[in-house]
Amino acid sequence: MPDCVPCVSEILDQEIREGDEEMVQRRLEAIAGFDFLTSTPRIDAVIAAVSAKRILPAKAIGDLAHLTFAAVYEVPLVVSWNFRHLANARILPQLRKAFATLELVLPEVFTPEQLLNVR
Repeated sequence: MPDCVPCVSEILDQEIREGDEEMVQRRLEAIAGFDFLTSTPRIDAVIAAVSAKRILPAKAIGDLAHLTFAAVYEVPLVVSWNFRHLANARILPQLRKAFATLELVLPEVFTPEQLLNVR
């Protein structure tokens, strides 16, 4: 596997700052040194356009945002344990098609276990 530069989006940064303070500190330590992806008008527009296709439920807007940040910033892969909306073999093809209509490539989505087995 080629070298990868780990990054975190504004959305993920917000999420990891929620909850138990000890766990927040552990999560912040885990991402120390990661590149930081900031929001742009293009990201907001893509989220709105893909959301309108209703591939994901409205409550999954944060999940859609994760993929949108990665697509707009051309991040090649996303690691997630979210089987409901992100690491979902039934939903990903629909999302790939929706992103392609916006001239964006959806990143590959791996679970941590899958990523460790890729060689």
